[in-house]
Amino acid sequence: MAPLYLLFFFLLFSACSTADRITTVFVPLSKDSATLQYIVEIQQGTPLNKKRLVVDLSGDFLWLHCKSSAYKSSTYLPIPCHTTLCTASGSVTFGCGDCSNVPPGTKSCRNNTCLEQATNGVTGTQIFNGELSQDVVALSPRDGKRAFPASKVIVAQFAFACAPSTLLRGLAKGAVGMAGLNWAPLALPFQLNVALELERKFGLCLPAGNSSGAVFFGAPPYLPSIKLNYTFLLIPKYPREYYLNVNSIQVNGKRLPIDPEHLKLNLQGNGGTKLSTVVAYTQAAKPIYTAIHDAFIKEAEVMSITRVESTKPFDACFDATTVGSTKTGPAVPVIDLVLDNEYVFWRIHGANSVVKVKEGVMCLAFVDAGEFPVASMIVGSHQLQDNLLQFDLIESKLYFSSSLLASNTACSNFNFN
Repeated sequence: MAPLYLLFFFLLFSACSTADRITTVFVPLSKDSATLQYIVEIQQGTPLNKKRLVVDLSGDFLWLHCKSSAYKSSTYLPIPCHTTLCTASGSVTFGCGDCSNVPPGTKSCRNNTCLEQATNGVTGTQIFNGELSQDVVALSPRDGKRAFPASKVIVAQFAFACAPSTLLRGLAKGAVGMAGLNWAPLALPFQLNVALELERKFGLCLPAGNSSGAVFFGAPPYLPSIKLNYTFLLIPKYPREYYLNVNSIQVNGKRLPIDPEHLKLNLQGNGGTKLSTVVAYTQAAKPIYTAIHDAFIKEAEVMSITRVESTKPFDACFDATTVGSTKTGPAVPVIDLVLDNEYVFWRIHGANSVVKVKEGVMCLAFVDAGEFPVASMIVGSHQLQDNLLQFDLIESKLYFSSSLLASNTACSNFNFN
């Protein structure tokens, strides 16, 4: 399939820029306070128009609702079915589309569009009549030290899917689709890296609160002063998501009594620990959740932190007046995800392990996922915010910072001016 992918992108892409050699492009992202989803605004079409999209680290490609008067572009084109481009995209064929989801007035549509299966990562809803399309997309360049938001790098024929309005249910207000960041050939990292001849790497820094973070595509460093550790990613053939090789979990340095088998990812893509930008709080299978929950409460008691009544969906809640403060957030027990070996661990400090649910009350921001969830653990966006993540798609490595607050910085401190 690899030669087909190369042919696909050779035929599909052309790019131009007023800058010299582009090594990195970026798009700012923000947090929607109502849904806790992360949002990017992609500039698309001719003339360029902003599209508000929910970021989905597990998504296969960019999809949006095109059939509205808001989508007006002179450069939009549907991709026909049974063509080299359609086949090479890896599309699952459900027959040919009937132009029911393309922008109104598209004269080039002949009831033969290439169909894609599109998924709403928030609700899990899938549709099988996403119509593969292409149009101009613009992003801003960065030289490793500074960002140039006023400059634009143009990808002339970016592939995406047009989906029906029903797929928008559950998304943040104003969102018209989702931006997929997994390792599939139509996801943003692969498309942009190939189109602009960038290194096959991308970075993600989710901000806390109302500030801005960023998604970067291409060569690091994205935040030069920050030292990163790395772990090898487990990337199953399907689903095309990012999994951590978690071998054990510790709370305040004490290893939890978790059967290692409960943490493993099997050949069918079940189990394991995956990363998510659409799940707000880390979800863990009952045996794993119970071990973390019980150990956290025990260590909190040793630290003289007072437990209070639960607040759904959280169980372990505490009197915030009994919790101290550090530069990495509330002074609560630290949680370590021990990765490839005992020297490689992702430390979850108070800013990421607990959440304020009401005045004077904070809770352990982990949720019981039940006995048999598909993934053993899903690390949610609350645990990822203000952590710099750098994905190397060639070597299947994840470079990570743990909390940037420990280095007296945050995702909101990127210089976009």
